[in-house]
Amino acid sequence: MLHPAALLFILNLMDALLTILWIRQEIAPEANRLMGLLIEAGELKFLFVKLAIGLIASIILWRWEKLKLARYGLLLALTIYLFVIIIHFAIAIIAINVI
Repeated sequence: MLHPAALLFILNLMDALLTILWIRQEIAPEANRLMGLLIEAGELKFLFVKLAIGLIASIILWRWEKLKLARYGLLLALTIYLFVIIIHFAIAIIAINVI
């Protein structure tokens, strides 16, 4: 079974790739101003930093998963990323004029 920390990293990767897609297609901007500045510096820089942050967070939350704070943090991060992915799917639906 997939560890929740691995799922967090996968959701982070999906967010990064979909963000690049929406920006390339001029469908949506990066919502995070700091990441927006980073993506303006280059997609590879953006991807590297975003994935590095996600990987470090996932490893920390996995390593200390026995701590209640880490479990709550992982649950919070997964919940936030779930909403982010829902937003990405909503953007995709609007972009292809399904609604």
